[in-house]
Amino acid sequence: MEQSGACVQPLQQSDWDLFNLLYSTSDGDIQLPPASESGDGNFGSGTDVTSQQSYAAQEQADLSEQQVEDLLYLRRLYIHRRGALSLKQKALVSKPYPSGSTLHPQQELDHVAELAAALKEVALQDCKAYHLVSHAMCQGVLSAKQVGIWQLHLYPYIPSVEAVIDAVAAEQGAASKQDIASEVTANSMTKEWEAFEKYVHYVVANDP
Repeated sequence: MEQSGACVQPLQQSDWDLFNLLYSTSDGDIQLPPASESGDGNFGSGTDVTSQQSYAAQEQADLSEQQVEDLLYLRRLYIHRRGALSLKQKALVSKPYPSGSTLHPQQELDHVAELAAALKEVALQDCKAYHLVSHAMCQGVLSAKQVGIWQLHLYPYIPSVEAVIDAVAAEQGAASKQDIASEVTANSMTKEWEAFEKYVHYVVANDP
């Protein structure tokens, strides 16, 4: 979106809604909001799936040790990515207001519009993270048969990616989400995420 001088395009109602939602985030530990609903045709949103159902599906899918290791790595990478985005969001909303004397109303609108645009980009990156992990799991780690088994045993619910990888993590006694998220300030795994994006693009491009 091109800008003219210090002005930006007027905020749409959706921008205001997003701004109000993200700006109201309280301070404190990193919070991982529920992942965006998926429309990729693989795994979507299924909060009604029970742990027992997930465990049963996992057993029937007969995951190999390598697949379990890959899914746990995906989970850690995903949580680190969302945690890093959460920190970026908090930095944006905590950014000091332009200093100086009383601002012109247009300057105030420009400031809010720029902040809303930045927060919107963070939200889009968060949604993108979910879809990338979904593609990696369904087209890279699991076979088509295993994906089918999981969907069959969890019918009529459509499990989310988080439900699947959390079920595997619980079965393996892996670290909790908050324990992993607490590592983000020391290591955001940015380079690992960049390499992961290239991997997903390769997998999707070569999927028959």
